Parts: sequence; structure tokens; C-alpha cells
Amino acid sequence: MVGDLIPKDRLGRFKEFKGCELYGGYGVFDGLRQQDRFQTITNLLHLVRDNHMPLVYGAVDLGKLKSGLYGSASPLDTAFRICTAGIEECLAKIDSHQFAIVISDDFQAKKIKDGLLESFRGLRKQVRPPDFGIGKSPNTSWHLHDEMYFGDSRQSIGLQMADLCCFFIGKHLEGGDVVAESFYRIIENQIIVSAVVPE
Repeated sequence: MVGDLIPKDRLGRFKEFKGCELYGGYGVFDGLRQQDRFQTITNLLHLVRDNHMPLVYGAVDLGKLKSGLYGSASPLDTAFRICTAGIEECLAKIDSHQFAIVISDDFQAKKIKDGLLESFRGLRKQVRPPDFGIGKSPNTSWHLHDEMYFGDSRQSIGLQMADLCCFFIGKHLEGGDVVAESFYRIIENQIIVSAVVPE
């Protein structure tokens, strides 16, 4: 898809598909025909749909959060916890022996990364003898491997696909963009767990 979309003289500048840049025609996609960019988006989202990739998301309404009782809570941490619980819920339903690894796009800010790791480690207790504690602690993610990892989205097609899906889920939640909504509809049925807080 990269070779079909980006002219040869720009290929050296291409690093990754970012939803906002591809949709808006920014960065390496600047000046490319909207029709071509939108066809690439359609093709990428069809990969998610046609391969039955499950999507889980958590979102935070910043306006409601700031005016509420938990106004100082970290929106990123809240959304992360929603997603982690959603992944656990899905895996527990599918197969008690199914496991997943949590991989996040790498953050430059050490504070953000450390915060997510702390939350993950609180949600995924370490397995220790003699009884290993599996299943004994409520709200614990036993179907997730014992550590989360951070990856560079420029090196990961999976992270780029997640970014694209998140972009259109975000646009859907914001509302008002009819074109973006048509892209959201492609992946809508793949969303198996979702939550927006505060309700």
C-alpha cells in the first residue's frame, strides 16, 4: 500500500501510517489526492474487519472528568485500565488458557511510561508459589503475560493499525465528521469491549 500511495521521491521520508496524517493529508501525505489516501484507509480498515481482529477501547470525557469528583485522575491511566480490564474479560470468555501480551507505543515521557507500568503491575499480580494466587485476587488480569512492553510504532504494523483504529474511534466519539464516521463503520462490529467514563 505504501508503494501505491506515496511517490517514489517521497518513499525515503515515509516512517509509518499515522491516522491523523493519513486522514488529514499531513506530513509525508501532504499534497496526495484525498481519494488515494481514503482508499488506503479503507484498505487498512478492511484488514481489521476481514481478519476479525477484536478491538477494545476505553475513553475519558475530559469535560465531565474535570467537573466531577475525580477531576484530578489521569485520563490516560483511566483509559489504560479500562482497556486492560476489557482484554482480560475477552480472554477469560474465549479460553481459560489463552494469553496476551500488552504492547504500548513507546512514550518519550518517562513519567507516562512509568505510570502505565505501575498500573499494569497493579492489575497483573506476579505469580508466586506456593499457591501461585491465580484467580484468587479480584480485578486481576491473569490472562495477560506478566509484563507489558513498549514498542516503536515505526517498527510495528500492529501499533500502526491500532493507531488508525483509535483515530476513527476518537472521531466517532467526538461526532460531527460524516466522512470519518464512514470509516468508523468499517470497524464498528469489531469492537467487543468499550467504555467511556465518566458516564
